[in-house]
Amino acid sequence: MSSLVQFIRNFDHLILDPMSGSGTLWINFARKNTNIGIIAIEKRFKRAVRFFEKASQSNLTNIFIIRGIFEDSFLILNHVKFNVIYIAFPDPWPKERWSKHRFYNYLDKFQKILKPGGKLILKTDNLQTAITTFKKLIERNFLILKLIFNYIEPLKSLRTDFEKLFIKKRSPIISLVAKNCAGFLK
Repeated sequence: MSSLVQFIRNFDHLILDPMSGSGTLWINFARKNTNIGIIAIEKRFKRAVRFFEKASQSNLTNIFIIRGIFEDSFLILNHVKFNVIYIAFPDPWPKERWSKHRFYNYLDKFQKILKPGGKLILKTDNLQTAITTFKKLIERNFLILKLIFNYIEPLKSLRTDFEKLFIKKRSPIISLVAKNCAGFLK
């Protein structure tokens, strides 16, 4: 825990990825943005290990990897304020009995750890996830800055492994960027 506290103190700008995958996006981002701290959470052991190995091989000191589920991370991150929360291709948990696992059920908690004026970025291939997230963000005083359907980033952009897969399959991607206006709008 003390190493996490020390890591947080080293950076004025922090990004949280609560479902980071194997880290390809963040390894490339961290190389170019050494002054930004990235806290990545990954529940799958092999992906977290692969991410850690890539970060270690690149001697990156601006990435902190937590192996676990993001729902539990709120206990240790509840006093941290992030500039950006980046959620890429969350599992839609389509069956109703799994609905409690859908990430947008945690938007209140995400909002508490997102700085006022901070951004929540979502990329998904699931239209229902995008629509529900959009509605729930509006209810929580987020300002929608960008909502693009059939989104394809420029070729030079950093991409997740899932994003590369969906682009290769020509699957539509929805991109949403929202600003936390809680405390600004009453």
